[in-house]
Amino acid sequence: MTSLAMQQLMTETAQVLRENVKDAYGVFSGPVTVITTLPCTPLYPLSAELIQRMATTSPMVLCVCYSETDKNVRNGDKLSVGGKQYDIKGVSPWKSPDGDTYLEIVVEKAVNVA
Repeated sequence: MTSLAMQQLMTETAQVLRENVKDAYGVFSGPVTVITTLPCTPLYPLSAELIQRMATTSPMVLCVCYSETDKNVRNGDKLSVGGKQYDIKGVSPWKSPDGDTYLEIVVEKAVNVA
């Protein structure tokens, strides 16, 4: 169950797309939407501690959002928020201070390089 505080923070509605899904004929297609309405928090910059824990040196910016745990979100999926797609780099359970468990979704966001 989502606490009232988290419901108020989950102001975004995302879609989750998955690669390599077989169609009705057994042919692999491009990314298809597997979750149409995923309530989540806005994307927040990932903390330096989490970046270090993930041992990444990516030139991309890592962001995180939180959602409900009963959703089938996997590493390698794409998260679409506000018309932009982000590669999902990590999905794990996150226990909030109030004791509820949510999904912590880490995504990679391209940086504008001049």
